[in-house]
Amino acid sequence: AASNTYAKSFVSGSGGAIIDNKSYNPTMSGVFSGSGGLTFANSGSGGSSTLSGTNTYTGATTVGNGAHLKVTGSIANSSGLTVQSGGTLSGSALTTTSKLPTTTFTGGTLEIESSDTYQKSFVSGSGGTNLNSNSYTTTLSGDISGSGGLSISNSGSGGLINLSGANTYTGATTIGNGTHLKVNGSIASSSSLSVTSGSVISGTGYYPSTMLTTGATISPGNSIGTQNFNSLNLNGGSLDIEIQ
Repeated sequence: AASNTYAKSFVSGSGGAIIDNKSYNPTMSGVFSGSGGLTFANSGSGGSSTLSGTNTYTGATTVGNGAHLKVTGSIANSSGLTVQSGGTLSGSALTTTSKLPTTTFTGGTLEIESSDTYQKSFVSGSGGTNLNSNSYTTTLSGDISGSGGLSISNSGSGGLINLSGANTYTGATTIGNGTHLKVNGSIASSSSLSVTSGSVISGTGYYPSTMLTTGATISPGNSIGTQNFNSLNLNGGSLDIEIQ
């Protein structure tokens, strides 16, 4: 695959189809139909595969280690989407509730690509979910569920992730260096929250048992406001507050 637009439609039948982007950035604008699934792989390094068509195939979709799937069209008819460890999912389809099937991360990464509201709910399964804010200021309004955790990072500089939904995932939450997490909904079902040096938590939402490390910051509210913790250990972190 080269970094071109592939307009050809095809049928994914018994056994499904494997798409290997081989380090390129192809866009596939045709319609994938049939009862089979799609597996995305990358025998090279880097690049991504973009699905821009309104696809109708009904089999499972898998994003494997090293692969990056961008969905700007629809794969809603797929029986399910799994993003495995080392795999990445992005694209404007995440800003709606109707263009992706049930989506599960098993160690894979959700990469933010805009400051739009991401409405898609997803499951954090075995291996958890890596969420890369990528310098954007973005709200995730869907429900993050499942037994896995959430590891939030920032490969760029600035921006923040706002979790506004009533999330129900039960694994641990970790906020990496240079990352700002705002919770205006709830992550109280998470087993714990670790806030590392150089990171910030803010918002008016609900948090699990929370521990800061030296160099981490709590900034309650959206300007003045209240944060709600099951328990809190500053542990050398700092509290940035406003007095009304």
